[in-house]
Amino acid sequence: AESVRNKIRTDSNTVAGKRLKSYWAGMDAESKKNFVKVSIAELGSYVERLYGREGQDALEQVLDSARAEKKWKFWMCRTCSQKFFYQKKFKNHLEQKHAAKFKPSTTKHMAQRVDQVWAGMLLVGDWEPVDTVAAAEMITTRLEFVKAFVYEKGWSRDWPLAADGERGKLLREIQLLLVLFEECKILSCGIRDWMMRFVIRHLAQFEVSEHTIITECRLVETPQSICFLECRELNQIIDLLKLIKCERDDGADLVSRAVDSSWGRTRVK
Repeated sequence: AESVRNKIRTDSNTVAGKRLKSYWAGMDAESKKNFVKVSIAELGSYVERLYGREGQDALEQVLDSARAEKKWKFWMCRTCSQKFFYQKKFKNHLEQKHAAKFKPSTTKHMAQRVDQVWAGMLLVGDWEPVDTVAAAEMITTRLEFVKAFVYEKGWSRDWPLAADGERGKLLREIQLLLVLFEECKILSCGIRDWMMRFVIRHLAQFEVSEHTIITECRLVETPQSICFLECRELNQIIDLLKLIKCERDDGADLVSRAVDSSWGRTRVK
């Protein structure tokens, strides 16, 4: 579309284009009106030639409606096919006739908050970065000897840690955000599951299968899994979490400027 507009602007600046503009400007209103007129028969033939009988039928429906209602534009309800010629009436129809009929009767229709067990894990862990390379080797070794990972309140001391201050700051920022969401009662299973997909993709690079992560290591059951991620993934998570608006029921903003300032100082890119 932009290329077409540019071409039109370019053509209008040529000698021929300037002559046409001058000619159009010199025409009276009636001549201009007659110039853009087209017979319905010619328009119908043109539409049928391009779009076949289906296009012709659609054009006839539009013309019939325009003749009857004296209006060219209307809104059609996709649920009951009723036509509306005023936007406000159409909006009221949708709200009163159709929106009221949708009543979420099952949990699949509603966003689910994480349970209290998972939410409680956010506060008890140290949120220290894990040495992912060493952890992947440990997973392989433990599976060979059928040795389970031990978790206490969702966190395991078995995982090897990495001395990485940058990742540590990012992890603590994520912890603050998740705790805030939980306090505001907006920490959903969708947010949790979205973060877990980062973990599954990341560990796949170290030949750790999704089945192993879910069943053998049980990493998707704990926020400690986020500690396996590198700075790039952690920054992506932070960027998305900061887009989520956190408000009280009365609409007051919970994220104070002081907290935003603190996050800004601690974040490392």
